[in-house]
Amino acid sequence: MADEPLAKAHQAIGAYFCAFSELERELGEALKVVLRLQGNPAADAIVAAVGDFARKAAIVREAVQGAKNTDGSEPSSEWKAKAVETMRGVFGCNNPDRGT
Repeated sequence: MADEPLAKAHQAIGAYFCAFSELERELGEALKVVLRLQGNPAADAIVAAVGDFARKAAIVREAVQGAKNTDGSEPSSEWKAKAVETMRGVFGCNNPDRGT
């Protein structure tokens, strides 16, 4: 029974790494959109070359600030607010102090 807390800790760590991995994958997909790499056979290599999580998130966060709709018009204030909040959450997953 003494191993039960350790097993729970290992499960929690595993769950965290699975969730973080999924978030990083989604961040990579967002980076492909920002860099217009969809369909490019080198897209995964380019995303990997960008480096760590925080660098990828910073690029996507900056792109959100200047985002336009496909027709060149400004996105709604609701979209921008939600995108900013999402990116705040993304940074918060990497380091709670970076979420602001």
